[in-house]
Amino acid sequence: MRLVRLATDVDAVHAERAAADVTILQPPADMDFGRCFTA
Repeated sequence: MRLVRLATDVDAVHAERAAADVTILQPPADMDFGRCFTA
């Protein structure tokens, strides 16, 4: 399944997901297209 969510504060969304015990596959990182993470 692929879900894309646009967020202005990627780190805050990452923290919310991690606190909810969502498996984080790739922590937040700066990419050529912007900041993202994979869960």
